[in-house]
Order: sequence, then C-alpha cells, then structure tokens
Amino acid sequence: MENNVPLSRGLGSSATAIVAGLKAANVLIGNRYSRRELLQFATELEGHPDNVAPAIFGGFTVSIVTDGEVECFSFLPKFRMKLVVAVPDFPLSTRKARAVLPEQVPMKDAVNNIGRASMLVASLCRGNEKFLRNVFDDALHQPYRAPLIPGMYEVFAAARKAGAIGANLSGAGPCLIAYTSERSHCEEAVGEAMKRAFREHDVDSRILIMDLDTRGAHILNH
Repeated sequence: MENNVPLSRGLGSSATAIVAGLKAANVLIGNRYSRRELLQFATELEGHPDNVAPAIFGGFTVSIVTDGEVECFSFLPKFRMKLVVAVPDFPLSTRKARAVLPEQVPMKDAVNNIGRASMLVASLCRGNEKFLRNVFDDALHQPYRAPLIPGMYEVFAAARKAGAIGANLSGAGPCLIAYTSERSHCEEAVGEAMKRAFREHDVDSRILIMDLDTRGAHILNH
C-alpha cells in the first residue's frame, strides 16, 4: 500500500486506507457489496462517515447516522473549484485535537454553525459564490483548536486577501484549507500567502493545490 495523504494532518489519511482496503477486497470477491454497503462498513471501522463518505463517493458529501445506519448523499458544486491546502511541518494527533474541545457549547454557537452549514450546502448547490464568504466562521471547534496551530487565523486572513473565497481548519488540523473559484486563477497566490503567514509564526509548510475529486474510490487497471 502507498498512501500519499500526509499523516496526522487532518486530511483523512486513515479514511483513505480504510476505503482502499474495502474497495480492493470487494473487487477480489466479485463486487458483492454496493458503495452504500461499503460506506456502512467503512463508518463502523472509522467511527464516523465524515471522511470515508467523500472518499467513496467523491464530491461534497452530507452524512448522518441514525441508529447505527448511515445515510449519505454526494453532490458537485455548480462552479469549478480549486482547493489550496497548507500542510504545516508538524503533526497533530486527532486525540490531542479532540481533547481541547468542550463537552458543552453555547446555544448561540450551535445556531451559528447550523446556519452556516446550511448556507454552505445551499450556496454550492445553487452556484452562488457570494454567499460562501461568511460560511466558514466556525464557533464549535476552530476557536478551541487555534492555540494548537500557530497563526491559524492569520493564515485564513492571508488566504482571503489573496483571493480565496474562504478558508478553514481541515478536520482536526493542523492543515488549513482555502477554497478558490477556478476562474479566478488565484490559487498560486493564495498558496504563497498562506505559506508566508505561517512562516511569520515560525511554521514551515508546503502547499498542495488540488481539484475536487468527482469520481470517488475506483480501481486502476495497469
């Protein structure tokens, strides 16, 4: 196995390994299980569908778990995007990142995130970029994890100033991801701005510029 996803960086490397193993095993037994069934298996192994769902289906995914059963739909945004990821030179274990989260959060913070999550999905489905500008203002985990990632909010600001639609913490971190419209052609500038902002806080990083995967996990025949 060769896994090119940086480990312990909030990019779902464990999910990619789980999905790859399930996909390969399914092929070896004659594709007995559907992608929906593979999602159920993967969720049970990973503990949640957040990362395994997009790895299986591609695109953006929205998932819920009800009485142990996973429901998921995937969709593609109505405009083409580039994803700019700043990968810091230090790892951050998911366990450590979860340990700083409170057990209870204020009602206003929950309402804040529910509204922005809904606006995010609606904006992507309708292709209306202007409504994406404020959807990344998270109140449930980024403020608590910011002390673990030097310069996080400054990197966000630098990305937006360079032309990004918005930016957020990737998973539990420490990677930070910015979103750009493909027609803006600003992804290189955004990446450099993020790298400089990290460097001002004595953090070295490398930049990954990626397209949105539209296919999900699939077999490559050599």
